[in-house]
Amino acid sequence: MIRLRPYQEQALQVFQENGNRGIFDMATGTGKTFTSIACANAFYEDNKRQFLVILVPFLHLIPQWKENLDRLGILANLEIANSRDSWQHKLQHLIFDFDHRYRDRVVIIGSYKSTNSDLFGELLDSLKLKQYGFLIADECHYLGSGSSTNLDVYKRLSGRLGLSATPRRWWDEDGTERIFDLFDEIVFEYSLKEAIDNNFLTHYRYYPIPVTLDFEENQRYINLSNKISKLTVLKTKNGKYDLDDKLKRLLLRRSRLLQSAGNKEETFEKIFKQQVPDFSLVYCPDGKIEKYTSIVGNNLGVRVHTFDSKTSYGKRTEILKQFAENKIQTLTAIKCLDEGVDVPATKTAYFISSTTNPRQFIQRRGRILRMDRKSGKITADIYDLIVVPDKEEMDISVARGMVKREMPRFHEFSQYADNEFEARKVIQPILADFNLDSYMDKSAWDIYEENKREIEGL
Repeated sequence: MIRLRPYQEQALQVFQENGNRGIFDMATGTGKTFTSIACANAFYEDNKRQFLVILVPFLHLIPQWKENLDRLGILANLEIANSRDSWQHKLQHLIFDFDHRYRDRVVIIGSYKSTNSDLFGELLDSLKLKQYGFLIADECHYLGSGSSTNLDVYKRLSGRLGLSATPRRWWDEDGTERIFDLFDEIVFEYSLKEAIDNNFLTHYRYYPIPVTLDFEENQRYINLSNKISKLTVLKTKNGKYDLDDKLKRLLLRRSRLLQSAGNKEETFEKIFKQQVPDFSLVYCPDGKIEKYTSIVGNNLGVRVHTFDSKTSYGKRTEILKQFAENKIQTLTAIKCLDEGVDVPATKTAYFISSTTNPRQFIQRRGRILRMDRKSGKITADIYDLIVVPDKEEMDISVARGMVKREMPRFHEFSQYADNEFEARKVIQPILADFNLDSYMDKSAWDIYEENKREIEGL
C-alpha cells in the first residue's frame, strides 16, 4: 500500500482530474517516483486492467524502479534493455496475453535508448486494448528529442504521466512542444524551496567564485562570439530561429571554453585545500577529470576516485558505498552524475564545469541535497566557479554577453541558499561594472525569452 503525503495526494487528484494526463514538475527528493506509481495504481484500481510502460533515461535506473515496484507488491514483467533478442518475443507474448485477458496487468520498464526503435513501437502499437495503456516517463524531457520515434504510439495510450523538474528543453522549442503535446501540461509543481522548507532536502550555502580567462582564452572567446553573432543574424534573416548544427557546434565550443578555463585549476586548488575534503564532490569539465583528480590526490594528498561514464554499474555501487563510508574522501565526476545517481553523503560540491543549461545545473544541485542522516549531514556547501570578463581585454558587448550567460546559474543557486545575501554581495559589483544590475534576479528562462526577442528583432 502506498501512503502518500498531502502534496502527493494533491498531485494524484489533479492528474486524475486532467484525464490521467500531465507532467509532475517536482524537485529531486520529493517522492515523484512513488507519486507516479500511486497514479498508475489508481488507474489500475479504477479500470481493473493496465498495460504499464515505464521509460527511464539510463539502464542503471531500471533496477531502482523494479525495487520500488517490488516494495509495493507490483511485479515488473519485462525489462526493455540491450539487444532486442532479450525482450522481443516475451513482449509479443505479454501483449497477446493481455489482449486475450489472460493477464490483468503487464508492467514493462525500458530505457529511452532501448525503446527508441521501430520494432518496439510496432509491437506496442499492436496492443489492441490501448484504453488500458499507461505511460510513465521518468525525466520526460528526453522524449522531446527530434530522434524520438514512438511519440505517436505513446499518444494512443490512455494514461500518460511525465516526470521532470525541467520539462522545458533548452533552445529547443520544437522539442518542448513535443513534450507538452504528449503529456498535455504541467498539472502539479513542488518547488525546491518547498522541499527544503519541509525538510525533504537539506539546506545549503552557496559561494560564487569569480575567475577570468587568460589572454589566449579571451581571444578564442571573442572570435567564437563574433562567429556566433554573424551566424545568428544570417539565420534570423532566413526566418529561422532554431539552432542549426553549425551554430550548435560554435555554441558548444564557446561553452566548453568557459567550462575548462585554465585559471579555474589554480583557483580550485586554493579553495579546496582550505576546506575539509571529506564527502566532497567535484564536477569536472569534459577531458579534465584526470587533471582535477591529480590536483586533489597528488597535490593535496586526499583519497580521491573518479566517477565517469567508463565506470561500470557494479563498480559505481562500490565507489558510492566507499564514499558514504568516507573510505573515499572526494569524488571527481562528470556528466554521469547529472541524473539518476544520488550522492546523499556529499557535504561539499565544487562546480568547475559551468553550464548555462538549467536542466543540467538544477539536476546537479539536486544530486547533493538529499538528506543523509548516516553521515550526520545537516547542510551542504556549493562552490561555483563563475567566469567573468576582464573589461580591459574584451569588447564591452561581448563582455556583457558573457556575464548574462553566467548569471542564470547564480540566480538559481543563490535564491534558495541560506546565505543568499552574502552570495549577492560577491556578484553585485561585477554586474554594476557592466550596468547589468537587473540580471541579479533574472532566471535562466527570463534570459532565454529575452534572447529570443533580441534574435527575432534583428
